[in-house]
Amino acid sequence: MSFYDSTPLGRILSRVSSDLSVVDLDVAFKLTFAIGATFYAYSSFGVLTILSWELVFIILPTIYLCIIIQRYYLAAGKELMRINGTTKSLVASYLACKPVLL
Repeated sequence: MSFYDSTPLGRILSRVSSDLSVVDLDVAFKLTFAIGATFYAYSSFGVLTILSWELVFIILPTIYLCIIIQRYYLAAGKELMRINGTTKSLVASYLACKPVLL
């Protein structure tokens, strides 16, 4: 049996509309925020380096450490989003199969 034969059209349209909402709103906002924060941080590091060159020996290891920590938490966050999605889909499929008693 095909996915489209067993899944109601309303559920597919709901999923597509929620995905498009994420793309339209969340991605643009997060990208703008990330670019602004990155520019602000690097410009602050540049000013500190110009004013006090000794801070380069602190700033460079700090940037390296932040990148390593970010990679760890990004992987953990992706796994949590996957688990959250599968949990929601089980609840939704369970509720879709139950008859409504009034």
